[in-house]
Amino acid sequence: MDRTPMKKISGLIAFSAFMVTSMSLSASEIRVMSGGAPKEVFVQLTPKFEQQTGNKVVFIYGVLTALREKRAAGEKADVLVMPVPMLDGYAKDGKLRDSSRATFGIVGTSVVVKEGAPKPDISTKDKFRDAMLAARSVVHATPGRRRAAHTWAK
Repeated sequence: MDRTPMKKISGLIAFSAFMVTSMSLSASEIRVMSGGAPKEVFVQLTPKFEQQTGNKVVFIYGVLTALREKRAAGEKADVLVMPVPMLDGYAKDGKLRDSSRATFGIVGTSVVVKEGAPKPDISTKDKFRDAMLAARSVVHATPGRRRAAHTWAK
């Protein structure tokens, strides 16, 4: 049994508990900036969180580079759900309290190849890059769009 979804859900429950304990007792709006990866779990957990706390959660989903630009332009968020290296950078720059940070999930990258084709070696960053450059075509999902994808072909 693949335990990854359960890890994500249990981590997000802990995240919800963190949000409850970090907010004041009066109801407020909580702004969360996040990439799209945990969106489906947030959709399931947020209504119960809002009902139990009286707080309203507003999500700002986007590609991470767009979220970084929003933050650089001064857009505020109460909670950031981003990769560890991005959060490390914000902590180093003094833009977030590192002591309030928690890791609650892992997002993986998968590669699918045509049946019978050799499996590319993606064991390191450089080998992944080389495999992508050697591919005849590359297709990836567009975050925030269920049906769209981009394809590049040589």
